[in-house]
Amino acid sequence: MKKIIQTNGTSLVVGLIGSPDDILGEFNALWNHGATRGELNWGHQQYGYFWTSKQRLERAMLSRAIGVFLKEDTSKYKGKKGGFINEARILAELNLKEFKQERCLYIWNAEDIFHNNFRDYNDTSSHDDHYESGNGLYKPAIKL
Repeated sequence: MKKIIQTNGTSLVVGLIGSPDDILGEFNALWNHGATRGELNWGHQQYGYFWTSKQRLERAMLSRAIGVFLKEDTSKYKGKKGGFINEARILAELNLKEFKQERCLYIWNAEDIFHNNFRDYNDTSSHDDHYESGNGLYKPAIKL
């Protein structure tokens, strides 16, 4: 499964590319750990995305890592400063690196919307060129 992050101001779009079962499983795990309270949106059968923030995603990954350590024998961490939390933070950082910074959603640039509102709508060729050039909407290349 491919995991993508696209920043949009203070928000993040997290894109998940893979089989529908893998996408649902990953989304449910992230939702259960508080990465989002929103819905999973489907772009097509092998692509889903949801909105979150950087802080929520980081906390969710730490929560998942803590869960991994709680399933193990944590007695070897007793008496150590911070216990297993330091190890969980390292695991969470490694898991966050699985998310690649890449565009994964169509997003208009504010300037493009402004200019499009005053464009001559009879001239559809320039409007189509605007899409294809990448100056308006970004069309992601889906690679599995």
